[in-house]
Amino acid sequence: QMFDDDQLPFELKCGELLDMGSYAPLRIGDRRSEPVMYVKSFIHSTRCEEFAFAQKGSTDQLDITDDISGMLHAKAKRSIQAYINESNEKDDICIWAEHDAEDSVHYLLGHANQS
Repeated sequence: QMFDDDQLPFELKCGELLDMGSYAPLRIGDRRSEPVMYVKSFIHSTRCEEFAFAQKGSTDQLDITDDISGMLHAKAKRSIQAYINESNEKDDICIWAEHDAEDSVHYLLGHANQS
């Protein structure tokens, strides 16, 4: 595809990262203790573990799933980050999950390959 000079494609150089926003927590209730997550995971056949992140320096989890269904809660369903795959078809990591100063998890887009 051809681009005019004022419409250049967005490109990240190797090592550059773009903050795509907060993955979790999205609600006050998204911070869960480890025992609560064990029970919730057991009840929902580990379905909710797919969407959980460990809190930095704690055994607590950041959980964006609904307690009744184990699937994404309503606010998470409206967040693009919940639908992003962290790697591509070659299993190269292209989305990095990092904690900020308030211990929220942010998704960062970038790559480490020189290609």
